[in-house]
Amino acid sequence: MSKYRIYLSPSNQFGNTYGYGDTNEGTQCTDIAQYCKTALERCGFEVMVAQANESMKIRCENSDIFKANLHVPLHTNAYNTQVMGTRVFYDTTGTPSYNAAKCVYDVLAPLTPGNSDALKAYPELYEVKHPAAPTVYVESEFHDAPAGAEWIIEHKKDIAEAVCKGICNYFNVAYIPDKTSTVTSPIKTPVLTKVAIHMPVLREGNCSETTKSLQQLLNAKGYNSGTPDKEYGPITKNAVIEFQRMNNIPMTGIVDRNTWNRLFGLA
Repeated sequence: MSKYRIYLSPSNQFGNTYGYGDTNEGTQCTDIAQYCKTALERCGFEVMVAQANESMKIRCENSDIFKANLHVPLHTNAYNTQVMGTRVFYDTTGTPSYNAAKCVYDVLAPLTPGNSDALKAYPELYEVKHPAAPTVYVESEFHDAPAGAEWIIEHKKDIAEAVCKGICNYFNVAYIPDKTSTVTSPIKTPVLTKVAIHMPVLREGNCSETTKSLQQLLNAKGYNSGTPDKEYGPITKNAVIEFQRMNNIPMTGIVDRNTWNRLFGLA
């Protein structure tokens, strides 16, 4: 039996609504985490799952206390209701974080229906940067696309089994399949063609739902933009400037196409 410890950190973004099914990211990722816990324990891992009310700081501290061998945030993604696919992030190419992320991506990406083209370094993400353990940051499909949202809802267990199998591959632990899982057979779902991205330019003084989404995204990545309230004020501007600084983008405080692409891991 394995002696490895896995810390699962499901999204607690219950305000991120799905394009299908009257549900949200937090609810679906909580379910995925529980399925993943069951799968990992079946394969001999010790598992801790973060609680919904815990901040990213507390989660990273608990992961360290648990002495996790791998830290795994579980999220679903959003962009412009048309882009789909799976993104998996790690700290730096050639590190344990990269090797583990590639193992998970290689199993999960072929399973998900969209255009999965992003296995990328993203060291500035809070839950990549701060845990002592290597991080595999999973963004499984885009929930604002109705087809993606429907797929996630109907295949939560398969997502969890794929993550588990990838982790097993990384640690060279035998994967014990669940008899009801279809993870070994890719699901035949139409793949959407990738389209051009069109997001509004945001700057201080804006007030919109898109600004609220920006604030939620910045907060999730560890850049404090305050309470998501639709108002692009000084706190949000400072968070944008810090994000731009960390990503070698001109520090204008204006969320242009380049900044949007980096926020969503598309550049």
